[in-house]
Amino acid sequence: PPQPPQDGEDCGSVAAQLWRAEVLLAADVVYDSLGAQRLVALVAALFRHGGANVMYLSLERRVYFSMATLRPEVAAYPDFLSECQRHGLAVEPLDLLGVPVHFGYV
Repeated sequence: PPQPPQDGEDCGSVAAQLWRAEVLLAADVVYDSLGAQRLVALVAALFRHGGANVMYLSLERRVYFSMATLRPEVAAYPDFLSECQRHGLAVEPLDLLGVPVHFGYV
């Protein structure tokens, strides 16, 4: 699993900043099953050993045509949810209807 920076490592590096982050933001990062597994492992490690306690993730449930089954399928998103459950991470959808789509400027 990913490890936080050790003493003497560059504390200004992107990796060090990630370990100190309190909120994680990600968008459009779940493409395939292996990537979903690794993303969840990283997030779980950041929650346990880093400063983060919440992650906001925006994603699209990608549908692809499977040559194996000759049907449209969605694989990465269900695998992402399964990995979250396996790591004990709660997934809660947010209703974004209350978020303004534009802001009035003075």
